Amino acid sequence: MKKIYVSFEDIQRQTQDILRQMHLDNWRPDCVVGITRGGLTPAMLISQYLNVPMISLDVSLRDNKSDDIGPESNLWLAEWAFGYVPEEEQATIGARWDPHYRKNILIVDDINDSGDTIN
Repeated sequence: MKKIYVSFEDIQRQTQDILRQMHLDNWRPDCVVGITRGGLTPAMLISQYLNVPMISLDVSLRDNKSDDIGPESNLWLAEWAFGYVPEEEQATIGARWDPHYRKNILIVDDINDSGDTIN
């Protein structure tokens, strides 16, 4: 795979394009998740522009082959996206999942080839 090198100005311009698209779609995330390493800079820029929290997530399928550590858990992403109800409130609501608890999550990474990172 051929690498393409981009400047900080390229990242700023591409980030502005993402923000324009979100504005046109009238969509706003509750938080931005930046996948280390390449997704952190655009995620930080989007987070600052929208004034929403940014969370970094370490998912490295090529660089960190250590069997001791393994990938960082991202199960909380599914809970936020599907509206997981905290255990102490489940009896009151009568369900484990509720659309009112859902969060809009923007996941930012620098490449998309096999889809393994998001999986």
